[in-house]
Amino acid sequence: MKALEAQRGPAGPTCGALVAEGYFQKNPFEAYSLSNIVAKKGADGSIAVQFGGCDGKISNCLPIMKDWNYMGRLYRPRAEVSNGTGKLAGS
Repeated sequence: MKALEAQRGPAGPTCGALVAEGYFQKNPFEAYSLSNIVAKKGADGSIAVQFGGCDGKISNCLPIMKDWNYMGRLYRPRAEVSNGTGKLAGS
């Protein structure tokens, strides 16, 4: 998500952890997705997301499950995202 924050447009990014079939699965923390509105930001304004290892105390942590994947959405992305020259972290 940190990479998404750097490339986002004015409306900000959203991400979530889903099961392989593409839907959210109930979890004990009721944490399913994060956006620039609800996520805790770092001192530099970036948003770091932790997938898995959640204990209810870790900020911006989304629980994962077997065969999980993630979904990211950018509203009003900058040109480098739209034209394919931008990269997500780890890609």
